[in-house]
Amino acid sequence: MGDYMPEKPEQQSEWVGTPQLAKALGVSQKFLRNNREKFFIAGTHYRNINPTAWRPTYRWHRQRCEARLDELDLKHGTAS
Repeated sequence: MGDYMPEKPEQQSEWVGTPQLAKALGVSQKFLRNNREKFFIAGTHYRNINPTAWRPTYRWHRQRCEARLDELDLKHGTAS
């Protein structure tokens, strides 16, 4: 009898890409791009995972961003 390791359920990362966050929050990717610095704090709500690249790649903290938009009452695209 060999060692059996049951599969772990897939864990959702707290840090997600822009398309995933936009879908989860019900806003557009454009909304996130245009309002990144206006509504969110670097290092808390988002981070650039490749700061030396010509084109930045952001990861967003899903729960913190959701809470922030709830705080601002901006979820589901009610602002642009």
